[in-house]
Amino acid sequence: MKLIRYENPQLRRLRGAGSLFGSSVFDDLFNDFWSYAPRQPHTELSEDDSAYYVRIELPGVKKESIHLELTDATLTVSSRTVHKADDEVNRGAWSRIITLPEGLEQEGVSARHEDGVLEVILPKAESRKPREIEVK
Repeated sequence: MKLIRYENPQLRRLRGAGSLFGSSVFDDLFNDFWSYAPRQPHTELSEDDSAYYVRIELPGVKKESIHLELTDATLTVSSRTVHKADDEVNRGAWSRIITLPEGLEQEGVSARHEDGVLEVILPKAESRKPREIEVK
């Protein structure tokens, strides 16, 4: 399966607005602004016959700062970080809400964070799993 990253066309137009003025200084200002803009972590969703899988890339985020919450068929993943260096304190926060189909086996949900990647496995309830039907 090929994943395609979505880019909002309105934001793309704004990024290109600097070239309308013919000034490389203005272009540089826009490029600098967008390089510091907050971004959502890269997220991949997949499924097979037995479960749904969520994979989120979180480089530099410690396991202790990740918060997961599952309510009905809505998975909320969030994190708050504080980086202290010399006299500066940088804070960061993000949140991602993922709506899944009904029919999850909530007691079997598991999560693992390793090498900057969070993997969440959400097993399907028996009623959601495909079953073979014998033809007579």
